[in-house]
Amino acid sequence: MSTAADQMDEIKARVELIDLESARSAIESGVKLIDVREQNEWDESHLERAEHVPQGELVDRIDEIAPDRSERLLLHCRTDNRSARMADELAGLGYENVGVIAGGIVAWE
Repeated sequence: MSTAADQMDEIKARVELIDLESARSAIESGVKLIDVREQNEWDESHLERAEHVPQGELVDRIDEIAPDRSERLLLHCRTDNRSARMADELAGLGYENVGVIAGGIVAWE
């Protein structure tokens, strides 16, 4: 029986984890950054260029946020578990260029 940690490792193996330096330069070049944390986390602190779309709303709203499924998207959360799960879901919806900031906002700060 696989544990939650094993499942998370499998998801992270499927998604593209981006180091902070690469994430910074991508964001500076205009790549869309999506924060999938909850409202209270966003209110505490967030990255300046991020668009806030809580993970529970992302799948329902992704067509309005990123209608082009080949557009480069970067996701982040507190660490990188929720954003990795969401990147995996978006890949299942046909999004082909989604990255996750490794370590999330905790690593960023």
